[in-house]
Amino acid sequence: MRRQFRNVITFAAAGLLIAAGAQAQQPNFVLKGKIGDLPSPAKLYIAYTTTGTQGTYDSVTIHDGRFEIRQYVAHPAKALLSVSRTGVSKRLFATGDLTFVYIEPGAEIELSTPGNDISAAVFKGSVTQTQYEVFRKKIKPLEITRDSIWRLRYSKTPGLDTAAMAKQVTVAMNAYLAGLKQFVSAHPDFYVSLDVLDLYAGANFDLAEITPLFNALSKKTKTSPKGLEYADRLRNASRSVIGKPAPAFSMADTLGKKVSLSDFKGKYVLVDFWASWCGPCREENPNVIAAYRQYRDKNFTVLGISLDSKKGDWMKAIHHDQLEWTQVSDLKGWKNDAAVMYDVKAVPHNVLIDPSGNIIAKNLRGEALQKELQRILGK
Repeated sequence: MRRQFRNVITFAAAGLLIAAGAQAQQPNFVLKGKIGDLPSPAKLYIAYTTTGTQGTYDSVTIHDGRFEIRQYVAHPAKALLSVSRTGVSKRLFATGDLTFVYIEPGAEIELSTPGNDISAAVFKGSVTQTQYEVFRKKIKPLEITRDSIWRLRYSKTPGLDTAAMAKQVTVAMNAYLAGLKQFVSAHPDFYVSLDVLDLYAGANFDLAEITPLFNALSKKTKTSPKGLEYADRLRNASRSVIGKPAPAFSMADTLGKKVSLSDFKGKYVLVDFWASWCGPCREENPNVIAAYRQYRDKNFTVLGISLDSKKGDWMKAIHHDQLEWTQVSDLKGWKNDAAVMYDVKAVPHNVLIDPSGNIIAKNLRGEALQKELQRILGK
């Protein structure tokens, strides 16, 4: 069954603007314009990813509101722009003085604002940005309805019928998701439809639903760099669907000893993807501990796979949370070999494997994990 809700915020690889530093290639797009009358030392910062985890982070000083950035991008990409009025970048992208724009090769993009607030910026000169604005016009009313009902549902309004509000939240969320899906279907030639499809699919998508949506996109869209990247993701996801044999992997444990998934054959094993920096993972750990202790004598175990990049942080979290099962990591962060193999785009994420090595369930959290283990091991 398709999920009714997706988290508004996830700890996902796609949400990270990682690589700092300018690309080596020659500039192939221009972003210029005027942000009110902002004086120096104010700066405009730009950050964007190109393919996978490769990206650019750059800045330029603003003079009397005017600026110009010349940079390189391999293909259309959604760039985050942020203004620092002091010219200091500390916690830059955590402020509200920011906006997004689609940049693309060969574009000369002009930005203008009615005042000094970049969040009200208007753009021209980017075909992909124009596509995005078509999308925003269609989806914004559904977003407004969804968000207003959501806020009311979780407000402390006296006498609020929470059960009725919960149903309204479901209706509003489903209408929003239907809007995303309809846009992708109606605009197969839009490059931005790939991003909308990604938004609709979520981190843990239904492969049977998403594959036909992707296949219906135009050849030009599917064979673009982002399209080819998404096709790779679909192929990876197809290897770890419920009912198929779990992809094999080996990885070092905390002492550097190689541990293989095949070492656990003959048992029910919960492969648990997590990280020390992931708040929801740490909140879920007590539930996994409870399940482990209840069923470890009934042919069940847990194999933890950390998406950490620093061993010290990983080890500290293991000890602090008192995790008792085998833990492995290659300390590659989101590039963790097993995470890539299992198409892990957000954590926490888990996969339940039966004694014969087949995947029988995914993303079991809280009560759902307890219920599934009770069903198969509670006899």
